[in-house]
Amino acid sequence: MEKNKILTIPNLITTVRILMAPFFISAMMKNDYSLALKIVIFAGITDSLDGILARVFNQTSKLGVFLDPFADKLFLVSIMLVFYLKDIAPKWFLLIVFLRDIFVAFGWLEVYLKRNVMIKPTIIGKLSNASQIMIFAYILLSLNFNLPQPNFIFYLIVSGLSIISILQYAFIRFKDEQRIKNRKSSS
Repeated sequence: MEKNKILTIPNLITTVRILMAPFFISAMMKNDYSLALKIVIFAGITDSLDGILARVFNQTSKLGVFLDPFADKLFLVSIMLVFYLKDIAPKWFLLIVFLRDIFVAFGWLEVYLKRNVMIKPTIIGKLSNASQIMIFAYILLSLNFNLPQPNFIFYLIVSGLSIISILQYAFIRFKDEQRIKNRKSSS
């Protein structure tokens, strides 16, 4: 495992994904939904590819462990921002999923900076992310292929998963902080 190596093929691929976010925003703002969809598909392929290459060629690194989720969050936040600005999805829905992602990202970053520990995603967190990706992908497809917008119930389901995920992460953080306090007080 090349933990301290920075210049690896997976890290380069992830960096390309990060650099694609402004192009996605630009395409969406110009109403070029076809190009925006192609960028998202390419980003999805590179997201899978960097992980596969890291494992197959044993090129996982500390930087890659940080960059990959950062690239994912950057793309999701870019999508949310554009959908909000262009009024493509309900604003209440976008606000809920945005706040969830910001809460999780800052919590993850805080723990990493304080203790140099990577928080593992929970099953509900993964479900929340996957549901966001699915609904955003469907909305992009609907813009390209004249499909109906998602039904209100789907927005409720994704919002519910986001709220449950926030509560779960808050509970985990609270328990972790209590454990650390108890350990310090018993020392």
